[in-house]
Amino acid sequence: MYKIKPKLHGFHWINHGGIVKIMVFSVLLLFIGAIVAPAKAVETQNLNVTLNVVNATMRSTIDKIEKAEGYVFIYNDDVRAELDKRVSLQMTNKNIDEVLDKMLAHTNISYKRSGKQITLYRNHAKPRQQPVPSVNTQAPQQSSNKHIVRGRIVDDRNEPVIGATVKINGKNTSGTITDIDGNYVLNNVAPNDVITFSYIGMRPQQIVVGGKNVINVTMQSDIKDLGDVVVVGYGTQRKESLTGSISMVTSKDLVATPQVSASNMLTGRIPGLITTQTYGIPGSDNATLSIRGFGNALFIVDGVERDARYIDPNTIESISVLKDASSAIYGSRAGNGVVLITTKRGNQSKPTITAGTTLTFQSVTDMPKMVSSGQLAELKREEFYNKHGIDTPLTPPYTEEQMKKYYDGTDPQYPNTDWYSLMIRNWAPMQQYNASVRGGSDRFSYYSYFGYTKQESILKTDFGNYQRYAFQTNLDAKITDRLKLQVSMSYNLNDRNYPSRNAFDGEASIWGAFWVTLPIYPAHFPNPDYLSYGGGATGGIGLIADRGISGYNRSKAYTTELSGTLTYDFKYVPGLAFKAFVDYTKSDNPTKIFYKSIDFYTYNYANDEYTYKGSYNKGGGLEQSQVYSTMLTTQLSLNYERLFAKLHRVKAMTLFEAVDTKSDNLSASRKDFFTMAIDQMFMGSTATAANDGAASENGRASFVGRMNYAYADKYLLEFILRADASAHFAPGHRWGYFPGVMLGWRVEQEKFMSKLKFDMLKLRLSYGQMGNDAIGDFQYLSGYKLYEMTYLLGKTSVNGIKSTGIANPDMTWEHMHISNAGLDFSWNNRRVYGVFEVFYRKRSGILTRRIGSLPSTFGATPPLENLNSQSTKGWEFELGTAGHINDLNYDVKANLSWSRSKWIHYEEANYTDPDQIRLFKNSGEWVDRQIGYVSKGLFTSQEQIDNLGYTYPGGNGKLRPGDIIIADRNNDKVIDWKDQEVIGKGTIPHYMLGFNVNLQYKGFDLSMLFQGAFGFYKKLRFWSSNNNDNFYSFIYDKRWSERNNDPNALIPRLGGSATNNYITQNNFVKSDYMRLKTMSLGYTIPKSFLAKLKIESARINVSTYNLLTISRLHKYDFDPEAPSGETGRSYPLNKTISFGLDVSF
Repeated sequence: MYKIKPKLHGFHWINHGGIVKIMVFSVLLLFIGAIVAPAKAVETQNLNVTLNVVNATMRSTIDKIEKAEGYVFIYNDDVRAELDKRVSLQMTNKNIDEVLDKMLAHTNISYKRSGKQITLYRNHAKPRQQPVPSVNTQAPQQSSNKHIVRGRIVDDRNEPVIGATVKINGKNTSGTITDIDGNYVLNNVAPNDVITFSYIGMRPQQIVVGGKNVINVTMQSDIKDLGDVVVVGYGTQRKESLTGSISMVTSKDLVATPQVSASNMLTGRIPGLITTQTYGIPGSDNATLSIRGFGNALFIVDGVERDARYIDPNTIESISVLKDASSAIYGSRAGNGVVLITTKRGNQSKPTITAGTTLTFQSVTDMPKMVSSGQLAELKREEFYNKHGIDTPLTPPYTEEQMKKYYDGTDPQYPNTDWYSLMIRNWAPMQQYNASVRGGSDRFSYYSYFGYTKQESILKTDFGNYQRYAFQTNLDAKITDRLKLQVSMSYNLNDRNYPSRNAFDGEASIWGAFWVTLPIYPAHFPNPDYLSYGGGATGGIGLIADRGISGYNRSKAYTTELSGTLTYDFKYVPGLAFKAFVDYTKSDNPTKIFYKSIDFYTYNYANDEYTYKGSYNKGGGLEQSQVYSTMLTTQLSLNYERLFAKLHRVKAMTLFEAVDTKSDNLSASRKDFFTMAIDQMFMGSTATAANDGAASENGRASFVGRMNYAYADKYLLEFILRADASAHFAPGHRWGYFPGVMLGWRVEQEKFMSKLKFDMLKLRLSYGQMGNDAIGDFQYLSGYKLYEMTYLLGKTSVNGIKSTGIANPDMTWEHMHISNAGLDFSWNNRRVYGVFEVFYRKRSGILTRRIGSLPSTFGATPPLENLNSQSTKGWEFELGTAGHINDLNYDVKANLSWSRSKWIHYEEANYTDPDQIRLFKNSGEWVDRQIGYVSKGLFTSQEQIDNLGYTYPGGNGKLRPGDIIIADRNNDKVIDWKDQEVIGKGTIPHYMLGFNVNLQYKGFDLSMLFQGAFGFYKKLRFWSSNNNDNFYSFIYDKRWSERNNDPNALIPRLGGSATNNYITQNNFVKSDYMRLKTMSLGYTIPKSFLAKLKIESARINVSTYNLLTISRLHKYDFDPEAPSGETGRSYPLNKTISFGLDVSF
């Protein structure tokens, strides 16, 4: 019975109210592309086909031809049985008959074609036996010590591999390919020969012949290697041809668990990338990235510099990190390394609609709890008597009777409010929804995406939330065989809605208010019209963290981007192409901060009386600002690539780039509002009105050149040169030149390596220069600031101008010189693989002022000069193993890196005192030394103090048991600044560790990422200078007291000596940690079940983020990534658990 498989045409699109214009434009372009391509085909009756399939069944190949090219295939059940055989075809613009001839070769199937209707039928006669193709043109003759080897090659499903290459290593004239049944015959084989079996999309295998006459091989799929193309500056390269230090992360890793920022998903995955996630605040929880500790990296998204922190991770195809001379191609901006982000584009496939949704629950990783009201009263009394003595006539803050009532908890006038439980959610939700359509043919392909994210706060109050709307469309059209057009459009709205008070960290934040909110105050009163005072000047966390009570801080970021790329391949110069790229980005950032006036009260339960306690933001206020910015990027380039004499591969690029930026901002404010019910500027008093504004324009012009040469794809050379002109410097100093040279040697290609089973063994060396011009505008000019000085003219004070200081027209670029050596290796089909790198960077010409070396009587602000210099050195190591055990596929790898920087020269005073040199001289020292005193525990008796033998500042009369013992390191009998020494390193980790496990078993997949950071310190903060603060609960449990006379107690005597606040290893502590950063368990539903539902694929998953943390700071309830010096007083980091579903049609 004949079956006709009709081709179905469909058009799918997504609409969302806020972005209709852009989407309509996208639909029009899709429609035009869909019309133009078929029209050309109808007009010329074009029967050419472009096809690229690897190890695919003939049935799926036929489907692809039908859907992409409009053909209809007719065949019967006899033919159907043979269509499961596998083929690999790479045909570009070939006639359909040529494609069919090649696909059906070595089969028992013939065809007849009428236009675009093709009938397949089975030959009843046995197909003619095809000779085994061979590279040899002469009939083989066996030498006396050689023999014939034959065998069969099949895939992991025992299907024959047709057309696999069978070759003897080191003998370019000897080889063959397999026939329709996977059989091969190889002549003139010696016992010590090594045979390589290879096939596109399969992992190559090498086998020593020995005395074997029959060698059968089972080949494993290696589709990953087909996509082993790495994005580099202004282009792409095959991984094996890379000469620079470049690491890549794919989209699969970026969406392993739902995160607002893709930067959080890079942690632990890239050797040498130092990441720190400081906050968990919705929409602002991104990790900071520092490549090798150099500082903030340059982000390039689809060829354009932009803020990439909150790009929807679902739209990203890959992220490449350039760490060495490879980043020199970005010149003046690349001194700290480059992060290249490539978004998804269309592909040659049928239209595929994918929809996904995740529900995430967020919780706190670590955050100190508060003491109870009874414990607070007890600690305050203890602190008071420790400070003033037990016989003091002064009145303690709490009487013993009050303390007992707080502990008892039966009197409503003495409450015990658990503010942590009242304010902090156990789990806060985050929702993500997305949908995309992707597909196309060789003439036209498309990718369109819409995503929505809503992230809520862990606070139970009306804190607000973060919302993101992301839309993107990427279109690729082949207008002619030589002319290609790419168009990309994106629209993003990031909406952050927080309380009016700073939500990040510090005493002036809502978290500062959290710790002055005391359990002795109730959260609510019987009459809800009165706001309960909770403590501090703001009234407490219950008021200040609620937008409905205290006001709001709402900022929106609208970003619209439109780009186009036109590529033309020259007809008469093979390998030469011209490329023009233009990108226009417009940003609009309105911010509105409305401060509501808050009146708060206390309440007397005995007489039902409310007493006014105070106000915060009396009269209210409003601040509004609007910032507009545009950026126009233009790139014009010529690209050339040819292979000469089958040995010399040359690839070159020359490019001109121009970047023009403009910005305009306006701000206004008023206070003393007539009513808090209307949050508009006109309701404020005109007497308090203020406004400001500014505008700026800037530009950069660059010329870029790159040349790659490879001999036999074995010896590799890459040279880069970039010239940048920056308006930040005076004429004559604006041009900077940044070269880079990289060498590579693919050792595994050498004959002497043929028996060692290395898939890759590559040595790399590189040297490059980069720059930095991020110094602000017009620093080389002397100018004046308005309203900076007040002058008295007679009896009248008048605002005037102030000089900006002495200018330096000779100020120029800061330079970075980086050297790198690397080794890439893969052995026995990635059974063992990895990378090892060492590097050294010298940073010179760092701008600074001669403040330390000039006398204070100089009389003016010194100009900026290129004075300072520093060096950074380090290493990186990655080691992994991949393979399979029956149906279990695994890929396990670990990476470890170290880096640290040292001052070569630091502008400073000319120290002569040995102790000043030891402690304060920076030149020649590590940049992140921490100077402090050495603690030797706590005093446990007065006798120990009396026999101390040296004197504290101000004498030893106030020292008591429980105070810190400061070491007299120089034995001069006095504790002073000379007793300090290096007690630790900085707050940025020096060692970064990642351990990644990926497992697949049938339809199940499991991935786990363990991430660690080591060699860094944090300044712990146990209390503030504000004596009204609450105490962390661990202070009650782990403090020194007369009952706990422990010399190693974590917390010294409350109210003790001022030296207890010195920086020592007691409060500046090593903060190493290890996290289970991500874990994801997924199940792909079998297609046999989904076919009934008309679903292409479906996957359900559960994932976690920061689920487990091991850190010595856990005993303090501090997270090791929290801001140093603000531990406990910052928005806590989140751990999450997520549930997701992804479906494709």
